Amino acid sequence: MENIKNNNTNIMQSSQNSIDKLSLKIDSSYFRLHENTCICLIDIVNYSKWCSTHSPFEIFYTMTAYNKFICDILIKYGDDIHKIELVGDSIMIIAGLTNNLPIVKNVSNILFIANDILSKIDRIQSIFDSYNSLRIGIHAGEISSGFIENPHKFQVFGNNINITSRLESITLPGTCCISSSSLTNVNFNSFDHSFIGKEHSSLLKGVGMIQYHVCFTSNKDILIADDNDITITLYQNILKRKFNLQSIRSNTIEKTINLMKSNIFNYCIIDIHFTTETDTYIILDYINVFREWENKFRNTRQKIILTSTDFDVSNLESIDGYIDKLDMFNLEQYNNIGIY
Repeated sequence: MENIKNNNTNIMQSSQNSIDKLSLKIDSSYFRLHENTCICLIDIVNYSKWCSTHSPFEIFYTMTAYNKFICDILIKYGDDIHKIELVGDSIMIIAGLTNNLPIVKNVSNILFIANDILSKIDRIQSIFDSYNSLRIGIHAGEISSGFIENPHKFQVFGNNINITSRLESITLPGTCCISSSSLTNVNFNSFDHSFIGKEHSSLLKGVGMIQYHVCFTSNKDILIADDNDITITLYQNILKRKFNLQSIRSNTIEKTINLMKSNIFNYCIIDIHFTTETDTYIILDYINVFREWENKFRNTRQKIILTSTDFDVSNLESIDGYIDKLDMFNLEQYNNIGIY
């Protein structure tokens, strides 16, 4: 218990809120307008479920570790990125409060931060649980700031914060949702933007009709999905030892599809049959539904490789290749699908 308390103290000291430092530079007698800000709101998926099974001390210690995780990422992006508050499971991050950088830079910074955070979902799940994830909303525009008394606290205001919150609420777990108006401030020639999905419109409560894009995590790993853990391990060993490639495991259809929706993997190697205690399911129907969803929301096509024994995929337009399990150690099979 004493070690936990000492670790907790160290985490708290290393995660001092940068907004406290910012407030020392601001005249607390006046409010300020910030024209070029970009707002980011982060929400923990299934946070209430997680809290219901943990003690108040466990919640406090875990949220402190989560706060440090976020702060350690933000520090890499410069002094004009500020974590405004952590309320419950919601974190607000704003770029541009000092009015020193153009909005192009502020939006790009927030977009990169969101992608950085979402690429570490496994770290979030190690802090909380395997069923937890994140949703992120991003929007740029004018806000105001000032101090509210009793207690003396720095606060930000504006309809653009409400828009950001609504965008966060409609996105998928493991993804971020950014308004189309914010993306007009991004120089797409300066980075690979394949992780940004197609434009969509939604009627948001208190906001009205708004155009937005869902952004997915660019994951260079390979997803291996099979109901047999030994088969997954064999594929992982082959990919690591022969091709120096990292991989992610999944042993259920539901987890596999959810991972494919939130990530853009290098490849997905998926078993055709998934067996549960009550039945056996064929993955093909689920892949066809995923392809319909993908065509609606993404600008890229996920490479999906099926694996089984003695199965003809030559006429399946939704599939990009096949690996015969009985010959899985034949490296030519991997070369044929583009893995070298």
